Amino acid sequence: MIDQRLAGNGQTTGSSGLVSTLIRIAEARGLIEVDRTANSKNPLIWPSRDTSAAPRSRSECVTLNGSTGEKPNDSPDQIQHRSRQFESLLKPAGMEPLTDARRALYDAIEEIVTADDHLTLDLLISRAKEQAKMSLEAAGKGNQPWSRAGSLVMRLLTTAAVLIGEEQRPIVAGWAGSLEKVTGLVESWRIKADAEIILALITLTDDVSVDDVSNLAGLLYRQRSDETRELVLKAVKHLLISDKAVEVVRGARRYLKPKTAEDDDPSIRIAS
Repeated sequence: MIDQRLAGNGQTTGSSGLVSTLIRIAEARGLIEVDRTANSKNPLIWPSRDTSAAPRSRSECVTLNGSTGEKPNDSPDQIQHRSRQFESLLKPAGMEPLTDARRALYDAIEEIVTADDHLTLDLLISRAKEQAKMSLEAAGKGNQPWSRAGSLVMRLLTTAAVLIGEEQRPIVAGWAGSLEKVTGLVESWRIKADAEIILALITLTDDVSVDDVSNLAGLLYRQRSDETRELVLKAVKHLLISDKAVEVVRGARRYLKPKTAEDDDPSIRIAS
């Protein structure tokens, strides 16, 4: 027999949007992961792999109206975890992480390049999209924005200069770059490519601090685990040692910002 309190027609559980509200609260607190790709009205939900990373207080969340979320009567609809807000900043710039599609494309690219096919960059991305789509379809995640994902990955790979051409030089963005054949990948190429997403983010906001490692892990990998936090730290380290970013101190926190001509040297040097 179904408990009438959970039957959906009670005065409380029958309220419109209650379940959606509960999902948003749990997601904002880092207790669950949600995939709305296939069906936004009936998303896939699973427990977060690292619930210890859930916000300890409402002050660790930000709201769409810019409030710190400290007021106890803030509406759950207003609260948005920082990783979600970071994503909303990146989307208009064409740098939305597209985690599932991006990582599937990475896998496909590595497999194709390792097979020594020596495809042009354009053909490599096209072939990788076909292969990645088949891979995610087998996992029930084939419904992805593949055109945007392909453009994102091409942008990341060329900006990060992680593709090696026939003359053993990095392939860069441009008309000629699209026709160059890819013969290899530099060491730690995935980390360096993902670092470009972080660089784009700190170009859009000056509010990314050392306290945001877990939020950046959630942004890039949809997981806030020890492994994904380590990937974030390696990506940030790459930005620092390559002089693409610097650390600045404001108050008691260290923030990350893009390196500019005004910065003679990074505030903190990290040994490679």
